[in-house]
Amino acid sequence: MKRRELNTLPTLNSFRRLLGLIVIAAMMAGVQAAAAAHTSKKTSASSHSSTKSHGKKSKPRRTRVRGQKNIDSTRTRQIQQALVREHYLNSEPSGIMDARTEEGLRRYQSDHGWQSKVVPDSRALIQLGLGPSQEKLINPESAMTTHPANRPAAHTADHSSETITGKDTQSETPQK
Repeated sequence: MKRRELNTLPTLNSFRRLLGLIVIAAMMAGVQAAAAAHTSKKTSASSHSSTKSHGKKSKPRRTRVRGQKNIDSTRTRQIQQALVREHYLNSEPSGIMDARTEEGLRRYQSDHGWQSKVVPDSRALIQLGLGPSQEKLINPESAMTTHPANRPAAHTADHSSETITGKDTQSETPQK
């Protein structure tokens, strides 16, 4: 019987070693799989997928209202003053965006060939002289904040030296 135990002892030790290696390999594979699953969760959460999950019902998305919701009373008063000046409003500026103000803006915008569903239109405000503030502009005279027909004539002086005699002075080379 001792002889049999001696023969099985190396087999048992090899089996234990093999089992230990399998357990270690399985643990390492589990750690790698967990790490891969963790990184794929990060990327799948940030990427947009067109497939829907089947287990959960999705909540309806709220539509986000974009743009300005209300017009400030001082801005409304400025718009009303400009509409009175242009004869599109007959009442005294009140600072309240009422139906008469909106109707005046719609008539102004449609008379100029612009859309009249959304008031005020940015083109209408610029044409009325109520464009964006020019306080923080570096070169307010050259900024495109007004219609080109209403811009000052300062830009025409820049090119006057090019055509003194009808010829382009920059293309001539001086003769020695």
